[in-house]
Amino acid sequence: MATVNPVAVLKRKRESDQNIDHKLCLICQITKTEKLKVASDEGKKRVRDVAAQAGRNVEMEEILKHELSPVPLSLSKLNGEMNSVIKADLLDLVTIDQGIEISSTLPETQGAKTCILIDGHALIQALGKPSNCRTFDDYANLFLKIVFRKFNGSVKRIDVVFDRYIGNESIKTVTRGKRAGKTKRPIRKVIDIGTVPLPQVWAQFIMLDENKANLALFLSQRIIENGANLEQMYEIITAGGFEEPHITKSSREVNMPLLQADHEEADTRLILHAVNAVANGYTRILVECRDTDVILMMIHFLGHLQAEIWMVSGTAKQRKYYPISEISRKLPKSVVDNILGFHALTGCDTTSSFTGHGKKTCWKVFLEHPQLLDGVGRDGPTAQSEEFVCRFYGATNPLAGVDKARHVMFQKGKKAVEMFPPTKDALELHLSRANYQAKIWLQANIPQIKIGSPLDTGGWKKGSDGIEIVWCHLPAVPNACIELVSCGCTTKCKMASCKCNKSGQICTPACACNADNCRNPAGL
Repeated sequence: MATVNPVAVLKRKRESDQNIDHKLCLICQITKTEKLKVASDEGKKRVRDVAAQAGRNVEMEEILKHELSPVPLSLSKLNGEMNSVIKADLLDLVTIDQGIEISSTLPETQGAKTCILIDGHALIQALGKPSNCRTFDDYANLFLKIVFRKFNGSVKRIDVVFDRYIGNESIKTVTRGKRAGKTKRPIRKVIDIGTVPLPQVWAQFIMLDENKANLALFLSQRIIENGANLEQMYEIITAGGFEEPHITKSSREVNMPLLQADHEEADTRLILHAVNAVANGYTRILVECRDTDVILMMIHFLGHLQAEIWMVSGTAKQRKYYPISEISRKLPKSVVDNILGFHALTGCDTTSSFTGHGKKTCWKVFLEHPQLLDGVGRDGPTAQSEEFVCRFYGATNPLAGVDKARHVMFQKGKKAVEMFPPTKDALELHLSRANYQAKIWLQANIPQIKIGSPLDTGGWKKGSDGIEIVWCHLPAVPNACIELVSCGCTTKCKMASCKCNKSGQICTPACACNADNCRNPAGL
C-alpha cells in the first residue's frame, strides 16, 4: 500500500484553496470557459469573505443586480450570439400532448371550396438548385408546375406569398447574419431575363437578400403571366414579391384592398390571406408551411373561424396535416390568446431562449399561469412577465423578482452561474424584444402593421451591418463593483498599472501578489 505524504497533501490542499479563492473572487471576470461553476455554499461565500477580510465591504445582493459577464449567459453565448431554441418542440406540445393525432392524409370532404396558401420562400428553400434546371426560366417553370398542379375540382384558389427584405433595420438581420456566417462569400446575380444561368453554388446565391428579393420578383411576375391562362373558375394570387410592398396581384385582375399589406414576413401574410379566403366563402384552408411560428399564429387567429383549417407540413412523400381548429379547441382560451407572447418570450428566430429552459419546461408553467403573459405583444407591464420567468426558474418567491431569485440561488450554491436567471436589467431588455416580436405576430390579420422602429424599444441598437442586440444597460461586474477587483501583479504591485491601486482598493489573497509584502499604496 502506498504511503501518503501529509506534507504534500497539505500543500495540495492549500494550493487548491487558493485556486478556489482566486476563481471565486474573479467569477465576474469571465474566462474562456463558458461553463462557470461554483462548487459549494461555503465556497461561494468566499467571494465576499476574502474581500471582507481585506477591509472591503461587499454586498452580494447588490453585486448580483449586475451580470457577471459582459453578456447575460442566461440569454446569450459568451460570444454575444443569442441562445437558440428547438422551436419544433412546440408542435408536440400543442398536438401529441393534447391527444391530437397528426394525419398523413387529408380527410375526404365532398364539395369543400378549398384555398391553398403557399410560403414562396419556403418552396424555394425546399427546391434548392434542381438538377434538371440550367436557367432561371427552367427554375420558374418547375416552380410554377409545382404550384399550378394543385388546382383541382375543389381547389379554386391558390395564394403564393413571399418575404420582403427591408434592409438593416429588420430584426431578422440578427438571425440572417448568423446563418450567413456559416456559408462562403455570397455572389450577387441579377435576374433581368429568364435565360440567366443558375449560379454554380446555390447557397452562395440564396444567402444574399438582394438575390432573394430579385428571385421573388421574377417568380411573382411569372405567376401572374401564367395565371392569365387559367380557367375562370380558378384564381391565383401573389404578394410580397413585388418592388412595392403593398402590391398584391390576382390572375383575375381584381382590386384587393384588404390584401394590400406592408408585412415583412410571408408568415404573417399567410394569416392575412387565410382570413380573407374564409371571408370570401372558402370552407377549407390548407396552409403549406414548415414554420412553427405559422402554426402558432394559425392557432391564435384561425382556430375559431367557421372553416376547416389545416397546416400542411413534411415532405411530398411524407405529408403531415395539423388540424388547427381541433388544436385551438383543445387548448384553454387564455393559452390561445397568449401563445404568441409565450413563443416570443421563451425564444424564437429573433429572441433568445433561456439557458437550461427549453420550450417544454416553460410550457408547463405557461399552462398553469397563461394570464401572466397578457401584456407580451400588447405593451403591458413587465411585472407579470418577470413573475412568469421566476416561476420556470423555480424561485421560492416568484413575486420578489429575478434579482432576488439570483441572490437566493447564489446563497444556496447549487447552480452554475449561467443557470441563474438574467438580471432585472437584462430581462427588461429581453422583454422589450419579445414584446416587439409578439406585437408583429398579433397584427398578422390586418394589412398595415403598426409597430414603429425596433430601435425605439431599447432592446436593439444600430450596428455596422444592421441592428444589434442591447444585452444590458448596467455595467457588468467587476466594472460596476470595485470591491471585487483583483490584480495580476507579479512584482508586488510596484507598477502604477496595478488594478487594485487604480480602483483605490487594497489587495487581497485572491490577487496574484497574495497581498503578501504588497506595495500597493492603498494598503500602506
